[in-house]
Amino acid sequence: MVIDPQRMSEAVRAKLCAERCNDGIGTLGEKTMHAALKAAIEPRTECHEIPVGRYVADILNEDGITEIQTGGFYPLRDKLAAYLPEHTVRVVCPIPAVKMICWIDEQTGAVTPPRKSPLTGTYFNIFRELGYIRHLIPNERLHICPVLLSVTDYRLLNGWSRDRKRGSGRYERIPQEVLGCCDLCTPADYAALLPDLPETFTAKQLAADAHIRLPAAQNAVRVLCHIGVLEKCGKAGRAYLYRRLI
Repeated sequence: MVIDPQRMSEAVRAKLCAERCNDGIGTLGEKTMHAALKAAIEPRTECHEIPVGRYVADILNEDGITEIQTGGFYPLRDKLAAYLPEHTVRVVCPIPAVKMICWIDEQTGAVTPPRKSPLTGTYFNIFRELGYIRHLIPNERLHICPVLLSVTDYRLLNGWSRDRKRGSGRYERIPQEVLGCCDLCTPADYAALLPDLPETFTAKQLAADAHIRLPAAQNAVRVLCHIGVLEKCGKAGRAYLYRRLI
């Protein structure tokens, strides 16, 4: 899978020009993130939105089916199960590795200057979603393709806190730059995401060495044990110990 950054940027500009509203952010129809990645992966529009059985594929070309999943994987379960017996499927999942946030006042339309979020994303973000399709992996026809992006999040000041930010709704997410991508299919592909680790380790140790949060590490070890990359091998106090098999 090739993501052309120039085509993605051109698709963003075209999308925002076509769906411009008062504050300049496109909101109608297909979301900008989804549309930009679709154009960057496959510029031929005749390959977009193709019926496959009782579903519609984002992209269908000589490489197979590509689904661009900007949300969770739970809704994909039945779709993938229907596709995989006859098609190679790539699931492209954008992950905000660097995020700038702009706030929109619904009453005045004013947009704040962008400020960098302290939250960062890594390839390990994908493991939370893989839990929903764990029964489908590994599969030689199923490629999971996380894409690290820098993005600008436009959020509405409509939350419940005093500053109206907590509980706020996202208005639009605009991709700015492709920072990296990988293709996960075989257990060895997943194993390559792991950092150097001791012979046995806990999820907490993985979190520290991979520079991720503990819940992300816990999601990872569950999936990696399922596909045979790791196995449980005892306990250290109340924490499970794991070791690599690949």
